Parts: sequence; C-alpha cells; structure tokens
Amino acid sequence: SNSVKVPVTQRSTNMAETKERSWHILVMGRGQSTAEKAEKHLHEIGYKNVRAMGVENTKEFDEKLIQMLHEREWDGVSIGK
Repeated sequence: SNSVKVPVTQRSTNMAETKERSWHILVMGRGQSTAEKAEKHLHEIGYKNVRAMGVENTKEFDEKLIQMLHEREWDGVSIGK
C-alpha cells in the first residue's frame, strides 16, 4: 500500500510542562500577601499574564471578582489558601 506514516506527537496538558507561557491565569489566595507570593512565583517561572488577588468575605470583593472573571477569557483560575 502507499500509505504514509505520520509521527504522532503527544501534547502535554500539564501547564508546568508546556512551553506555552502566554496563558492568562487568575490566582486567588487567602490574603493579599499569599496572592502576591503566588503571582511572583508564577512570573519567576515564566508565566507573564498572571493576576492575583487576596480573597475577602465582602460584597465588594464579590463584585471585583465578578468583574475580573468577565474582563477576559482566563485560561486558568486557581483558588488556594
């Protein structure tokens, strides 16, 4: 037969293993200090489009979060402590 074999490449879905560093990532942590540390770490390992915010139990925070979620299409949203 005249079939052509095409090599199969496997693409990683693990963000840390991909070379794609342009992902838009929203990070939320307990308190602004934790969020800032997370943002700094992600910038240091090459992710440049990161926004971080400290979680607060207020109506104002809820409104700010909703606004941020709608301001762009995020590739990832991380909620940690």
